[in-house]
Amino acid sequence: IVSELSQSAGMKIFVLGGFLRRELMDFSGYFLQEEIANFAFDQSFLGVDAISAERGLTTTDTVTAEMEEAVMGKSRIINIVADHSKIGKVSLIPYGRINETRKEKRIITDSHADRRELDRLKNLGFEIIIAR
Repeated sequence: IVSELSQSAGMKIFVLGGFLRRELMDFSGYFLQEEIANFAFDQSFLGVDAISAERGLTTTDTVTAEMEEAVMGKSRIINIVADHSKIGKVSLIPYGRINETRKEKRIITDSHADRRELDRLKNLGFEIIIAR
C-alpha cells in the first residue's frame, strides 16, 4: 500500500513503526499505542486476519488487535484490506467493534471474495471496493 501511495505527489504518508514481523510483513509492538495516541488520521488502511458480518474483525494476536483498534478510533475513514481468503472467516480474538462504528468504512478486496458475505458487510455500512 505504501509503495502505491508513494506515487501520489500531493499525498503525505506516515507509517507507524515497530518490530517487523516477517511472517506477516507488518509492524507490531506495544509502544505503538502511545505513538498512535498523538495522531488523528484522515484515513487508515488496515490489513486483517479475518472479517465476517457475524463476528466482525478477528485476529490471533492481541498486540495487533489493540494497535488496530487504537488506529480505528483515531481515523475518520477506515479502510479494511482483505483478500478473499479473509472474507467471511473468523479467528480467535475479536476487536474493533466494526458493526457499531458510525465512521465511514470500506473493505478493499479481490473479485474472488464471497458475494453473499460482502452483501452482509455492505448492510453493516461498509462500502465494498473490488481491486483490479
